[in-house]
Amino acid sequence: MPNPVTHWSKALRVGDVTKDPYRPPIDKGLVYVLAGGPDRDKDILYVGGGHATKNAEGRARIGTMIGAMLGFGLWNLRGIKIADEFPFDEVVKFYLMWGVVEGCPIRAERELLTWHLKSGLSPRLVASKPRQPTDTAYCRKVCIPERRGWSSVPCP
Repeated sequence: MPNPVTHWSKALRVGDVTKDPYRPPIDKGLVYVLAGGPDRDKDILYVGGGHATKNAEGRARIGTMIGAMLGFGLWNLRGIKIADEFPFDEVVKFYLMWGVVEGCPIRAERELLTWHLKSGLSPRLVASKPRQPTDTAYCRKVCIPERRGWSSVPCP
């Protein structure tokens, strides 16, 4: 599993994420995966990421994806595709896990996506154009203005 994730949440069923004590932390970079089972290393359907700060929408991305998956009319492309591809009874049994990231979550998200695509353990994971993690993969909204970078070297 790629580095710079410093802590993974326990696997939660999609319906359980709505309970307040389980929500992702504030003021952290997050990467998250949606999976068919409670293992963050296989059967991954989607990999996402974002900052969870007052200036960014990391937690909101998770919320809109869940809302779209459950048919609440929220705009999240992956959530809408999941709602279209899988029956509701299966969607509510999917698992969501997130990891806290030091530095920019965009680079960590790309590393996770690349790892999962190469591992062969997640055949249902689809990425239109996976972008490789690079030293210049930082978000424009938080990292560039605040000059945030990485505190650890990612896995090769």
